[in-house]
Amino acid sequence: MIDVLLLEAQNLVRTSLRRLLADLPDVRVVAEAGDCDEAVRLARRHRPDVLLLAVTRPDVHCLDACVRFSRWFPSVSVLALVAEEDVHIAERMLAAGATGCLTLQAGREELEEALHAMAAGERYVSDGIARALAVQRILPEAASPFSRLTHREFQILLMIAEGAEVPEIAERLALTRKTVCGHRQRIFAKLGVRTEVELLHLAWRHGLVPAPPVEGREGARERTPSA
Repeated sequence: MIDVLLLEAQNLVRTSLRRLLADLPDVRVVAEAGDCDEAVRLARRHRPDVLLLAVTRPDVHCLDACVRFSRWFPSVSVLALVAEEDVHIAERMLAAGATGCLTLQAGREELEEALHAMAAGERYVSDGIARALAVQRILPEAASPFSRLTHREFQILLMIAEGAEVPEIAERLALTRKTVCGHRQRIFAKLGVRTEVELLHLAWRHGLVPAPPVEGREGARERTPSA
């Protein structure tokens, strides 16, 4: 029997995944979590074989879950479910410690195959994601501009896209404001943008945010990175 811990913030999505998993032979959902901290507590109690992490929208919590589970629960395989077009997110999840990655469009049979492979200690990446990652490596022009960012810089980029200010980012990541500002400056430089508006539009074009955020963030302040 493969014991699965399900992590997804949205109740409706979590319920749908639980019902899908219930139909799979030799698979048992031992617990469900709505956030990373809860998932860690439940993992200590239930010791699952697989953490099934649904990335319905890119955010820093998903990356944190991969990092924390790979460090604290090395015996737990992390299977990330990402949107088909979110290749850059899939790449980041794998780099952060996920041992498997499927698209949210995957069928029942492929999900079952992935769970069995990972429970056996193997890695599993869906064909579509594997092909896209291979293209990025072969053709540099196809690579995401975010591939140049470090893990910490990508975390901060996602938080900026969520609307977080420097003080909030510093508190959530346990960093000083000066350190956050330094990361922010490097993000701007690596991505070749001068203002937050340009940064957010770049994130929108590559699927990190669902729509141009200019009017949704009080005019999306034209801020340049500052210490």
